[in-house]
Amino acid sequence: MKKIIRVLVAVAAGLVLAGPGTLATPAEARAASAGESTRLELPRPTGAFAVGRDTLHLVDRERKDPWVATADRELLLSLYYPALARTGSPAPYMTVAEAKALLTDRGQLGDHATPERVAATRTHSRAGALPRPAATRWSCSPRGSRCRAPR
Repeated sequence: MKKIIRVLVAVAAGLVLAGPGTLATPAEARAASAGESTRLELPRPTGAFAVGRDTLHLVDRERKDPWVATADRELLLSLYYPALARTGSPAPYMTVAEAKALLTDRGQLGDHATPERVAATRTHSRAGALPRPAATRWSCSPRGSRCRAPR
């Protein structure tokens, strides 16, 4: 969980501290220099396929959380997968409440951006996107240690 938080903080800090226009179009950069706020945007994926995203909330009721002894062990998992283009809806970066908690937890980071601005960061993944069908089927050993494409 701490590693996930560190990654989110690093991404948020990079976006906030990147400076006006760094991740923006020239028109947005001009607007930023005029004192208007710009929308943050994550870099566009470099692959050939659209990106789908699904979020899973997993709960292991058999084990307790190592930091909260009275709570069940939980894991929030984001899955990214090749998707069919123009399916699903734009996936949010995070909620305003999550952004507020992140900025508050990281001290002065909140002086550089509002929770609303961080939460509105544009992603290039799509929630609910249809998975792209596999071009080939893979065969794997019973334990999954070796996989290969058919000949």
